[in-house]
Amino acid sequence: MMLEANNGRGETGKVAEGMVKHRWRRAWLLGGLLLGIQPCSLFADWRVLAEADQSGALTRRLATVDSDKGERLAIFKDAEQRVYGTFRLREGLQVLVAGQCPTFRVDKRRPLALSGADQQNCVGTAGEVTFHLGTVKEGRIASPVLLQLMNGNTASFRYRLEHVGYAEAAFDLQRSKQALAEVIGPDVEVEWR
Repeated sequence: MMLEANNGRGETGKVAEGMVKHRWRRAWLLGGLLLGIQPCSLFADWRVLAEADQSGALTRRLATVDSDKGERLAIFKDAEQRVYGTFRLREGLQVLVAGQCPTFRVDKRRPLALSGADQQNCVGTAGEVTFHLGTVKEGRIASPVLLQLMNGNTASFRYRLEHVGYAEAAFDLQRSKQALAEVIGPDVEVEWR
């Protein structure tokens, strides 16, 4: 499809639709770089995915976001109204140290341990950890981590890899509140404690 475009000098002409989109995208990205916006964070959108069993019946919905390096954060609610988070390493990365759950930090707040005081809150495999965030009861859930994920700007996970040491993954929280509310329930009230 051909569109009429102005080249900025008062001259108009016909150009392919893709060329106009490409020019706008390039100008937008360059403008973002000048303002200090990292292009990788522009594409880190939260999305809601549905998982189904082999018969096609919906088993659960997940709110997910990927870091710019490929790690994934997913939040879901099970049939018993328990809300969990899953942190997954990118493909090909080394192995997480067994028995050590990542720490979590939103913006400049104090880091929180995802494992809890009793170390029973976090279960992991070589490339993934799952942690309990709380349980929905009577339309409410008490979860400081979930509340911070819904209201922050950036979440950082610090984790330890075997034979390497510590690494960190950052997730953009823009639009997280809408995706998380869709998964845990739009009328569920999230409280600090």
